[in-house]
Amino acid sequence: QYQGYKKALAKVGDRLVKEGYQLVFLPFHFPDDIAPSREIVNLMEEPATVIRDQLGVVEMLGCLSPMHLLIGMRLHSLIMAAVMGVPVIGISYDPKVEAFLKSIGQPLAGRVETLDAEVLAGEVRRVLAKREEAVADLNEAVAALRVEARDTGRLALELLKTN
Repeated sequence: QYQGYKKALAKVGDRLVKEGYQLVFLPFHFPDDIAPSREIVNLMEEPATVIRDQLGVVEMLGCLSPMHLLIGMRLHSLIMAAVMGVPVIGISYDPKVEAFLKSIGQPLAGRVETLDAEVLAGEVRRVLAKREEAVADLNEAVAALRVEARDTGRLALELLKTN
């Protein structure tokens, strides 16, 4: 029901293409993400690509790995990009998105209901200007989460053994 975020993304997308970046829209919630992606591309003046096929996890990771940046709303897009060492900027529709971004020290550009193109563009400029630093910080945060995940698994196994 929200339309303003599409205009904001189109505006920022046009700026990125003019700066030499290629925009790719990946449908993490297939097929529901295809229509809004097409709507955003139709609002743009510059070309962008919409992946129209359902990709598996390995294919999705392969698409993400060469990216300079991911702007995402879907939690799984943010998680996969982070695992691949791709800096992320989140747009929140749910507190879980905000919580994940906070846990990995990555920026939140705003909420889907009120996304502002200038705020998003500012975050994009900031991240891309210090991309190497963002990647290093992200890799450090993801490494810490991997340790936590292993500890959680170990604790669960110990609980199963004692019962």
